[in-house]
Amino acid sequence: MKKKEIAAFAVAAALALTQTASGQTAGAQADASQETKTEASEAAEAPAETDTEPEETEGTAPLMEEDKVTYVASDYVTLGKYLGINVQIPVTAELTDADVSEEIDRRIRSAGGVSYEPVDRDTVQMGDVVNIDYVGTKDGVAFDGGTASGYMLTIGSGQFIDGFEDGLVGAKVGETRELNLTFPEQYHSAELAGQDVVFTVTVNEINEAVAMNQDTLTDDFVEENFGASSVDVWKESVRMDLEAEQENDLEQEKRDACMEELRKTCKIKSLPDGLLEERKRQARETYQMQADANGVDLATLLSFYGMTEETLDQWIEDYIPQDTEDELIKTAIADDLGLDENSTEFKDYIDELLENGFESEEQIYSIYPKSYVLRLFKQQAALDRVTEEAHFTETEEAPSSEETESEE
Repeated sequence: MKKKEIAAFAVAAALALTQTASGQTAGAQADASQETKTEASEAAEAPAETDTEPEETEGTAPLMEEDKVTYVASDYVTLGKYLGINVQIPVTAELTDADVSEEIDRRIRSAGGVSYEPVDRDTVQMGDVVNIDYVGTKDGVAFDGGTASGYMLTIGSGQFIDGFEDGLVGAKVGETRELNLTFPEQYHSAELAGQDVVFTVTVNEINEAVAMNQDTLTDDFVEENFGASSVDVWKESVRMDLEAEQENDLEQEKRDACMEELRKTCKIKSLPDGLLEERKRQARETYQMQADANGVDLATLLSFYGMTEETLDQWIEDYIPQDTEDELIKTAIADDLGLDENSTEFKDYIDELLENGFESEEQIYSIYPKSYVLRLFKQQAALDRVTEEAHFTETEEAPSSEETESEE
């Protein structure tokens, strides 16, 4: 694993520490439309892709410190009922054909989808989209890259060298023109830079660009932009994406609702000395780590999320206290269930990390202290078990904490 990949992985894992009760990061609090990571399960996320190939490194310094504050969760939490709890969640809206159609339209727009329709005239004007054949020659010999058939060119777009597009204004459909042009001195091809050439161009058709819609969608467009073999295959994949997204949203809804219920059934007696301050520090350092991994300062990174250092500090003050209490509750449950480093679940957790970018268990612990990995695991595994065994009831409106009686 390369250094930059490890840094990106570290951010994904460390961000698990900065989740609010609703599963949102500080950035997501500033921009609710941003996709967010949820719980410690994101520690098993694959390393992020990078545009450049970083240098290999012989060794990697630890990216996380050992926790300065350790505790036995049962000393600070009185557990209530946590398995088989009754939990209410909002009714899941049915995915409709209209939902799928709207998403298809959105993706077409995002891809810049246009179709071309013939116009009712035969003379090229500025702004037209013309279908052309052309051959470029230098000293009577066609040069590489200078020939094409059926090329769609918007007149006035500046795609071709000076004089090419202007030279077609006024041409008739079916007309062939010879354009005597000169390549710029700074042209990227040394063989053509500053050279006189002749383009022989035939206008096949005059079109106008029309925003593509589902009726004009083509197999070629979806293959080029979405990697699908046909329009029908792509549309079905969009539906499947939405179904998977809805399933993931429902799962997160269940986990959030379970956590809300655990706050009622389990009581925090007190916080370990210094733990809250430690978690606040780690939350801020997580964003600093992300900034360092991307080669920017903290202020620049936060601007990507629509935040400032002041709003980050406010988010930490607002949400980390609840996160810290949630950590104690989940850790106490994990300890009560025997979800420790010797459990099968922990082995599966490590295997998942190894499947998503790490080369060995030793490498994991060279980057993260084992206590850190174990802490993330316990929080995920505990909420996994609680959610798996909970009894869910769908309601038209999610109940408030005051409206729902505590589970005895």
